[in-house]
Amino acid sequence: MKDNLSIINVMESPFFDRPTGAARLACDLSYQQVKWGYRVFIVAIKTSPDLPDQEERGGITVMRVPDTAYTPPDPRNLLDKTRNTGNAVKKILSEFGQVDVIHSHTPMQGLGALAAVSGKPTLRIHSIHSPWLMEMRAGKNWEGRGNLRGRILSRAAFAVAKQVEAGCFRRTDFLTSDSRYTKEEIIKEHGRKVKKKRFEVLPGWVDTNRFTPEGPRTNWRAELGRLSRGPVFFTIRGLGPRYGLEMLVDSAGLLKKSGLEFEVVIGGTGPLRSTILSQIHDLSLEDRVTLIGQVEDEKLPILYRSCDVFVLPTLALECFGIIILEALASGKPVIATPVGAIPELMKPIFPEGLLPETSAQALADTMTRYIRATENGRQMGDQPDKFREYVCNHYSIDVGTNRFKELYESPIITKGR
Repeated sequence: MKDNLSIINVMESPFFDRPTGAARLACDLSYQQVKWGYRVFIVAIKTSPDLPDQEERGGITVMRVPDTAYTPPDPRNLLDKTRNTGNAVKKILSEFGQVDVIHSHTPMQGLGALAAVSGKPTLRIHSIHSPWLMEMRAGKNWEGRGNLRGRILSRAAFAVAKQVEAGCFRRTDFLTSDSRYTKEEIIKEHGRKVKKKRFEVLPGWVDTNRFTPEGPRTNWRAELGRLSRGPVFFTIRGLGPRYGLEMLVDSAGLLKKSGLEFEVVIGGTGPLRSTILSQIHDLSLEDRVTLIGQVEDEKLPILYRSCDVFVLPTLALECFGIIILEALASGKPVIATPVGAIPELMKPIFPEGLLPETSAQALADTMTRYIRATENGRQMGDQPDKFREYVCNHYSIDVGTNRFKELYESPIITKGR
């Protein structure tokens, strides 16, 4: 094994260009690789014309490839991104020489990158942060479009996406997923294509130095424009259909009918913002539920630290749950639906925060237990040190990324390379 490995990390966009959970994990890992003494590249889509095509950032060479002129569900969107990424990897090989590892974090660009090193002595790893085809099905109601062309394109996009995902798996030496749930869903979808692969669950992580119980706190009166009433339930999500925010607002309506004092604070933006605002108005919850919009990354630890409870009301396809770990590392209890990988994180440390079912009534009942406990001078989940210690021991950046370091440097994996 070489003393200093060279590695290309392929992702849709780095966290500093477009902040998402998967991008945070991929970028955290890239910066750790620099600390380990690796020669590190990032290849990603250029999401804005203002961004440079190539730059050095924190010891990483970042190469941004042109975005496609086509939009989903047009399958040419997928094909162009695959082709453009493959060309960028070939450029790196031409300018900098052979690399030891290709680590893909997304199937579209990943397929192009993995194909570009076909036949070369390069370790090829693909990490599945969320099943891409399932994300497409859950997040885009393309097939519901009224025109025939839209329905044809959507079906073609799903077919191409499945082939791209399968092609990515086929060209990979090693597959990883963030959760058992994700691994099981991939095996259900692709069967024998992945059963014979080396496929391990290597969970994600959280920066426990950023997310702590100690530090500045939010002035809720300034944030909400009024005095807060009772405990603050906070969530941050994209305002999309599968994230359960309409269910959370319905739960708030049930709590208000019961005469309870509370605040619900929702961070994030998305297509359902106007729908949720209308729902808040219809239920007369303007004095109880507040949408605070886009939350800047540097403000997020302050909001976790300042709330009383973090709520995750996901309806479908939660493939890991970094935000659960961020809240727990901040010493806060979490109330969450029993969806996807959420039980894997919640059961070992705070099972009482896991709802018995995914419904507005079940969520309201669990929030009520917390409010009642607070009124009686107690707190449901009042064990911040226990929450934080658990996350530090099992899900810190060092713990999580070192699993990949062992993979990159394993004699079994790197034999012959």
